[in-house]
Amino acid sequence: MNEKREDRQKQKALEAFSAFYDVVKALRGENGCPWDRAQTHSSLKPFLIEEAYETADAVTTMENGGGDEDLVEELGDLLFQVMLHSEIGRQEDAFTFADVADGIRRKMIHRHPHVFSDAEGRTQKKDWETLKREEKAPETPQEEMERVPHCFPALLRTQKVQKKMQKYDGTGSDFHMSVRAVRELLQRAEEVGSVTDEDGGAILYEISNVLRLSGINGEQALKDTLEKRLRQRDEEKPVHCPESQEM
Repeated sequence: MNEKREDRQKQKALEAFSAFYDVVKALRGENGCPWDRAQTHSSLKPFLIEEAYETADAVTTMENGGGDEDLVEELGDLLFQVMLHSEIGRQEDAFTFADVADGIRRKMIHRHPHVFSDAEGRTQKKDWETLKREEKAPETPQEEMERVPHCFPALLRTQKVQKKMQKYDGTGSDFHMSVRAVRELLQRAEEVGSVTDEDGGAILYEISNVLRLSGINGEQALKDTLEKRLRQRDEEKPVHCPESQEM
């Protein structure tokens, strides 16, 4: 892509964003939409999560040949959530969209010294986790694990916490130990013909660790398998033809 075309696209993006900024400001304004005016950071949380999931689904649709129209729309819905939060922050004199944009700009520059040289002119690539720790006050291992968002789906949060446990003290680093734990729990379930809540959670926990140690995102793997099973079920479903009627 030539430089002039890139400049035109950048200018077009800035103009579109400016117009969108004004729309969000108007929606939250004195004569704006009652629903938008009533929202708070807290009330918007479920919508933010829903839009993120719908955006991820749109990526899947595109990957399966469904075009990119859904992705464009869902990215817009997700951006609207960011802008609403930013406008609420501005109205509360807490922060503005400029703070949001500048914060992520500085973070990305800091985390990519191999692209943007740092203050000392160093350009070598660094460990991602090391760079993240440089941005915040030191935390204990427990504090770092507690900071993994509690609103994450259980399987996603579990794998992230398990990764940190292994990093700090080696917990969960033995693949075969987790496999044995799963086998023992399933054998006990088979013997009694059911599982308790506690054993069910333990089975999922150890399976989550087995997947993590295999480099598998458990959340995505389960979702993909579910969708595959649903497709197979639909394809294998017998076709019921109406009974023929004599004329």
